[in-house]
Amino acid sequence: MAHLSFERTATPLVRSSGAVAVHLLIWTALLLLHPSWSSHLSSFVPSVGPKRKVSCGSAFQQPRASAAAAAAATVDAVSVANDKAGSGISFQEEQITLAGGLKVPPMGVGAWQWGDSFGYWSYSPDMDPELQGIFDTCMDSGITLVDTAEVYGLGKSERLLGNFEKVYLTNTPSEPPREKTKPIVATKFAPLPWRVGRRAVVEACRDSLARLGRTQIDLYQIHFPGVWQNEAYWDGLADCYEQGLVRAVGVSNYGSDMLRKVHAKLAARNVPLATNQIQFSLLYRTPMEELAVYDTCKELNVKILAYSPLAQGLLTGKYSADDSSNYPKGPRRLLYRRTLPKAAPIIDRLRILADKYDKQPAQVALNWCVSKGVIPIPGASRLRQATSNIGALGWRLTADDVAELDTVAKRSNVRYGAGIPLPD
Repeated sequence: MAHLSFERTATPLVRSSGAVAVHLLIWTALLLLHPSWSSHLSSFVPSVGPKRKVSCGSAFQQPRASAAAAAAATVDAVSVANDKAGSGISFQEEQITLAGGLKVPPMGVGAWQWGDSFGYWSYSPDMDPELQGIFDTCMDSGITLVDTAEVYGLGKSERLLGNFEKVYLTNTPSEPPREKTKPIVATKFAPLPWRVGRRAVVEACRDSLARLGRTQIDLYQIHFPGVWQNEAYWDGLADCYEQGLVRAVGVSNYGSDMLRKVHAKLAARNVPLATNQIQFSLLYRTPMEELAVYDTCKELNVKILAYSPLAQGLLTGKYSADDSSNYPKGPRRLLYRRTLPKAAPIIDRLRILADKYDKQPAQVALNWCVSKGVIPIPGASRLRQATSNIGALGWRLTADDVAELDTVAKRSNVRYGAGIPLPD
């Protein structure tokens, strides 16, 4: 989950409700100005008259892409690929049990890129067959947690995910035949200013269910703190849980103080708070080093879902400060130019460790996240990216290598931020 991109310098930014409000107002403006807004408006603004039915779309007719071979996932362990390309040999990774009992793999996949056509990721429908292949590969490899949000592509990401799940579960089984694993779907409610009261959360949840083509969401999260109505939103989140619309609830972009408040509010209704989704990577260690939120999550048994764990591609090792010819287009290009010179020592160390473990730099960066006790949810818009991500599991960096990466990252004095600033 990332909204607006900006580079953080060594000086901490002011983290307050005012900063959140600015981001929220900008997001609202983007939604209103987006050319496809009118066709999606009723999904986010209270409707007048009978509720419009949301179409989940039809299944894709293209043949699904070949999925990576992997052993079947068991109830308490997930099979993941471990060779350098991210497919081939299978290993067992223990699943993580969240507060409330939902079991998830130690890594997921983020679906912000699936359907986003704001210009940041430049989604187009001709990507759908490969995205289906990514979904299939992740499911077959045990990476069953998929994170989306109602604002990603203004509902398009949820509709795509619903289609991908339908095609995956109904297509001809892979060889040898086996029971397919049902995905663990996480999505998010956007606390936009015009959404009033707890009912807004329940209604939005039902709309997400319609787009996903599901009767229950596995993990339902509040996308970011609202400028008001937060306690009402928390009640709405608990209502969704009590009504059986969701299996587990979480928040996103919550700092320590807000996390304690929502945790206490939900606990009063016997609703466990399962997760807090925040930005976390080797280039953004603020939640762990400067803020209390990392420790607060541990204290409250709230698991961290780490978005942008590869710093939007900066930590893949594909890019160099000396050659900008392959930099991505759009806003990330400018951010790469500003960040890569300072990030070079971190990327060099990732390359060295990648050679040591016969891995890729991106796999080392993701393994570092896992070693810190968080669940990374890297995005993937290409099948090769998904297979690379899978290869981050099934092995671990040594404690000395983790400490070495920590030291190099601190010395680099660079922070690449791509999300809403966390209040403490």
